[in-house]
Amino acid sequence: MLAIWFGTAAIVSVTVLRVQRASPMTGDFPIGVVLGIVNVAATFALLSALEHLPGAVVFPVAGAGGVLLVVASSAIIWHERLSRLALAGIVRGRSGTGPDEPPRPVVPDSPPASALAKSSGNVL
Repeated sequence: MLAIWFGTAAIVSVTVLRVQRASPMTGDFPIGVVLGIVNVAATFALLSALEHLPGAVVFPVAGAGGVLLVVASSAIIWHERLSRLALAGIVRGRSGTGPDEPPRPVVPDSPPASALAKSSGNVL
């Protein structure tokens, strides 16, 4: 399945390059290979984690891990520092209260036992 996805991406990329009459630069190929290997490894790690843990645990941790990796990399490589507002935004977004999270469905309360007993004809 992954071969189909990545093969399709390669075909689309080559087609776009040909239509735009562009060609990759010399250093692009090795970087692309490394990124592809990392991407495939991350996909396999995610699938492996899903075999051992529920998706409700795996997906939030994977999402937060990606954000934390980017933030840590920018701090280490480019010496960037987060403002308090940026840090609050990251915490809010990863806590499930940010705008990137889909709205949670509202589950109605179950009816009281007396209502169930009346509907079934039984008296409590």
